[in-house]
Amino acid sequence: MKTRVHTGAHPISDGSISPEPQAFPEDDGRWQYWRASLVRTDAHRDTLLLLASLLVVAIFLAHGLHQCKELAFSEDEPRHALTGVYFADFLSDLPLSDPVGYTYRYYAQYPALGLVHWPPLYHLSEGVMFLVFGRSVETARLTTMLFALLGLFFWFKIVLRFAGRWAAAFSTIALALLPSIFLYERSVMLEVPSLAIAMAAAYFWFEFLRTGRNSLLYAFAGSAGLAILTKQHSVFLLPLCLLTLVVERKWRLLLRWHAVGAALLSGILVLPYYALTLRVHGASIAEHVVQKRAYTWGDATFYIDLLPRQLGWPLLALSILGVPILLRWGRRQTARMMLLWIIACYLTFTFLRAREGRYIFYWLPPFVYFAAWPLILSLSKRWSRIAALACLLVISHYGWQAWRSAQYPQLSGYSDLARWFSSLPGGRQVILYDGSYNGNFIFQMRVHDPRRRFIVLRKGLYVMHIVKYFGGQQLVKTPEDLQSLLAEYGIRYIVVSDDQDIMWFPVQRMLRDALHHPQFKLVRTFPVEFGDRGESRHAKLFVYENLSAAAPSARYLRVPMLTLERDIVVPLDEIGGR
Repeated sequence: MKTRVHTGAHPISDGSISPEPQAFPEDDGRWQYWRASLVRTDAHRDTLLLLASLLVVAIFLAHGLHQCKELAFSEDEPRHALTGVYFADFLSDLPLSDPVGYTYRYYAQYPALGLVHWPPLYHLSEGVMFLVFGRSVETARLTTMLFALLGLFFWFKIVLRFAGRWAAAFSTIALALLPSIFLYERSVMLEVPSLAIAMAAAYFWFEFLRTGRNSLLYAFAGSAGLAILTKQHSVFLLPLCLLTLVVERKWRLLLRWHAVGAALLSGILVLPYYALTLRVHGASIAEHVVQKRAYTWGDATFYIDLLPRQLGWPLLALSILGVPILLRWGRRQTARMMLLWIIACYLTFTFLRAREGRYIFYWLPPFVYFAAWPLILSLSKRWSRIAALACLLVISHYGWQAWRSAQYPQLSGYSDLARWFSSLPGGRQVILYDGSYNGNFIFQMRVHDPRRRFIVLRKGLYVMHIVKYFGGQQLVKTPEDLQSLLAEYGIRYIVVSDDQDIMWFPVQRMLRDALHHPQFKLVRTFPVEFGDRGESRHAKLFVYENLSAAAPSARYLRVPMLTLERDIVVPLDEIGGR
């Protein structure tokens, strides 16, 4: 009787292979039917476990998300949100006859955009979400959450291929609940969206190395290009590719015409934006990212020192143990590639002069993979149960932390102020604003002013070079200059804050002293509360009316731009006023 050899492994398995071949009789095709059924059953189990893992993560992300209606995470966050609103308005208005002029006018009205400074993919996605679900803080955060779930989907697929379904489920949930990354998954920031697309690119790259299929190479090229169009830091994918090709001795895979086509695909996606960026904004980005200072030993250890805070001690301990264990007893090739992933990130971000813990989020997935070693190795039944219990305790620990810390940084007062302005009768008005969280205020003004009647003058008194660290320039120097500014733009309303942390220029004190003159009347006061990690502080926003306000004397509104070669100058009567 003919026999068929079965190794005990199937295409979708946990990686364990039976050491002894088994013989099965060729009984009228029943073996083939049984094997196909087994593969289908395992595939269904993998899919169900993937969906269950993503559902658990979604529940944690949604918990407490509605509690804060304003953007308080950082000054970047409302600028990301407003840039998404810009894309929503652009897609709604379709100013195809003059897109550049439309953008200039939009920035003059809402001077808190991040165009050019940040790549556009996340903001474009956000704009589509705003069109579908409405312009709100919740929609902006939902966009980030969907990116997070997309990235976790591909991360599950990576670990499933390398280590099996239970390791994939553990590492997916653990990665999502990491203390350092959890809040970013619920914030309007670029780190999680770029990490998500980078994990998709890594999946396609590893599959290409395994199979050599050209379609996967093109999928990698496209997703890598999109990752870099989400945030520049996704460039770590390039050293990751080079290191894996060299160490795995598969560089010949690129000696084909399809490699050229894939490179062209990435170039077509990326080069237009970065060519524009370097032309109009290159010097500012270089100063912000590179920063002119010498390297020190502290630079070499900066990110290594952050690991305990990024991973937490339980997961870090498992990761440190997992590296030698998986290199010795696990799938060595997989462990090598994960280790190269960490090395690529370390080399990329250590040699960038600008450093923050969030920049190197990209190396967290492979650390989580190494922490899953108890679920990867083929252990005895007793040890497997102990390993499963240990992993469950780790997830429970991080889950409890995430659930308790789900409270988003609290901020209130600015949306109330924006609603009050939107209730005022009349047409176009220019508001002179000098207060904290200017980006959040501008975003709230756009959200609560569907007719776009109000123009926020943020750069009337002074202008900053991106952030305070890089300096700024005072524009108004005397009381006469201040009166000239008010008359030039017909400013009726002035909003100031009593927050002393924003008093950077003498003109700010000059303005507050001038507001005690009978020319100005205090019409409303809005309390503001800042809260984060159990600490809160209070401030007030004061709204003054200029009783001497008249029609503007200027025909053009000038917005000083320290990050561009020239200022933005647009006709005043073409801004807003819908």
